[in-house]
Amino acid sequence: LPRFRKGSGKRGGAETRVRLALRTSSLDLTEEGVSLRSLSATGMLAMGPSGSSVLVERLEGSLHSSGTALPVRMDGMAAFQDSIWRLDPVHVEMAASRLAASGEWDPRRGGLREGTLHLAPLVLGEVLPLADVTGVDGTVRGDVDVEGKGGDASASGCLSGTLEGEAID
Repeated sequence: LPRFRKGSGKRGGAETRVRLALRTSSLDLTEEGVSLRSLSATGMLAMGPSGSSVLVERLEGSLHSSGTALPVRMDGMAAFQDSIWRLDPVHVEMAASRLAASGEWDPRRGGLREGTLHLAPLVLGEVLPLADVTGVDGTVRGDVDVEGKGGDASASGCLSGTLEGEAID
């Protein structure tokens, strides 16, 4: 652990950067029923007068939910300022699914403020079992814009692909 002498720190508007590395770590989101296991990651934490941000250079591991496990890789920027998380964007790869997410998440208000999800593609039979939905076959590509939270949320988008062998536009 680092040790600091009293009075050895500097005050001012400078930004502090910390390199991060994870090896064989796990993260359990118990309320959501999701866990990330066998994580290895590298990144940079930047803290300054205007807020904090985390640059995830590489994150690899496995995503577990509802008895399903998928390999997952991620990179991107997540900034935290005024209790709001901003994704700018974050790229996620699973076995065959690819997506990019950007937007704002406000944990104090319990939801997404606004965001865009780019699916390139999202393989339904791979991802839906994570939400305990099985037996759905298809692939979806496109963009979805989301705003609001819970029952007040709205989404619009342009999607194409196949669902149970039928083309969707």
